[in-house]
Amino acid sequence: MFEKILSKKASLLDKELSKFVLGPILLDTVNLDPEFGRVQDKDIEVAKKLMPIAEVKDQKDQKEFFESLQFAKFDTSKLSTRDLLRKDYKEWPIPPDNTKNYGISSVLLSIPTWFAKETDFFTELPKFVKHQGISIIFVMHAFTDPTTKTFRRQLTFYSEDEKLFKLTEEALLKSDLQLEVIVLDAEKESKHKTQHISFYQQNNIKASRKQLQPLLDKIYSTPSH
Repeated sequence: MFEKILSKKASLLDKELSKFVLGPILLDTVNLDPEFGRVQDKDIEVAKKLMPIAEVKDQKDQKEFFESLQFAKFDTSKLSTRDLLRKDYKEWPIPPDNTKNYGISSVLLSIPTWFAKETDFFTELPKFVKHQGISIIFVMHAFTDPTTKTFRRQLTFYSEDEKLFKLTEEALLKSDLQLEVIVLDAEKESKHKTQHISFYQQNNIKASRKQLQPLLDKIYSTPSH
């Protein structure tokens, strides 16, 4: 719709409306950065047309606008663990029999930041899984490192089903997610060892939920599962 307006009735767009449309494009493509593999030619084309109307004059303006959007998007300070998990949550049936489900939550917090915010994390995560009636949950952490100012990803997954958990972990460690174990402090490590839960750095930052979900379907559809 906005492409038609831009091509035929660009005069209908003012500064605020243009920023409203431009914002999601910059967020979804990580500020039009091709490194993350999320930029389409159409994104660049539409963004270039919107920027002058939105009074985003140069790369400096673009960066400042993007960073302000990031700050607003990542401000989850008032959300509980349950709210964080359900804010951007989707679930799918586990193939091949489709009698159980798995869920994926996208959370805009690093694992250490979440631990600092939620002292009962190891209680609240299982409660959410039980409430949703799912067999396994994956939490994809996406955030900007405050020290290096770089975009990073982490992955948490949990299940009460030991067989399902081990199958999943073994397969994901062999995948192109490039997972690296996160070492917890002694107190959290003791809680961690009593549950089927894992925490990883995800060094393949291009892999979002759009890549994880079909990967999981492939893992669960194999004869060994």
